[in-house]
Amino acid sequence: MEKLISRFWKGEIGLAKSFWIFGEVISGIFILILIYFEYKFLNNIDIFNSLPFINYDNFSYFTRLVFILRMIFLTVGVWRAAENYKGHIAWVVLTFIYLSPRFYHYKLLFIS
Repeated sequence: MEKLISRFWKGEIGLAKSFWIFGEVISGIFILILIYFEYKFLNNIDIFNSLPFINYDNFSYFTRLVFILRMIFLTVGVWRAAENYKGHIAWVVLTFIYLSPRFYHYKLLFIS
């Protein structure tokens, strides 16, 4: 598992696997786990008021920090995979366009 995470961080996993498996599927599961953590262990009942959309104002600062760390990890891993991609340049450009607004979006975690 550590080797897989290390390979992802270095961008050694293919772009499609990095983007879809790590960036979307595992990330979505991770978000659901964080929402459950907020509800179950921090007794944050308000977390369900904003679903299916995520309202970051309802999260604790600990969970917000975890979101930021997750975002940095995923963005760097997918970005590096895109840089190492040997296929058509259009996929690289589309990946960069998709990843770029993430930083703007996640700065809203701490601005209320």
